[in-house]
Amino acid sequence: MSEFQAAKPRVSIITGFYNRAHVLSRTLDALLAQSETDIEIIVFDDASKDDTAVRLREYARSDNRVVPLIFEKNKGFVRGLLDAISIAKGDYIAIQGSGDASAPDRIRKQADVLDANPDVVVVGCHYDNIFEDTGLRRHRRPDAAKATFKTLQHRNVFSHGEVMFRRSAYDQTSGYRPEFRFAQDRDLWLRMIQQGS
Repeated sequence: MSEFQAAKPRVSIITGFYNRAHVLSRTLDALLAQSETDIEIIVFDDASKDDTAVRLREYARSDNRVVPLIFEKNKGFVRGLLDAISIAKGDYIAIQGSGDASAPDRIRKQADVLDANPDVVVVGCHYDNIFEDTGLRRHRRPDAAKATFKTLQHRNVFSHGEVMFRRSAYDQTSGYRPEFRFAQDRDLWLRMIQQGS
């Protein structure tokens, strides 16, 4: 166990990869550099055909906050999330998009919001969409302050790869549903909004 990792981390970060070894280091380096060090990073490799699993094991050997989950057969993103969250120990679950890089204070600031606001069950953050082929950058500013069950039925307020939620609220709603291949996040928010804001 590293000096940073507690037996029960404050936050479990979940990210999954499928044939994206070329962006694994971008994501994991940003997560390992977070100002919040009381974390575990559960990374599932969904039976990639590239060297994702090899690279992931190297990260796990160098920092035991990285918890690899290597699937022998491709399960799909939602089933991968379900398996990863089933072994998560943190009170808070953060989702990290594969290939995305979080700002250094993202995890700490989101956890602080949840600590300070017991009625809030899900938080997101601003993010930049960067189109690598053109370099075009679009800044997104999701605002969930006025989200209701009705508005969520028509529009997803988060992009999913930047959220953090309470594990307790996730468990109370029975979590992601495996029959979803798309919109698994909005389905979860529609059930979670009944637990809080």
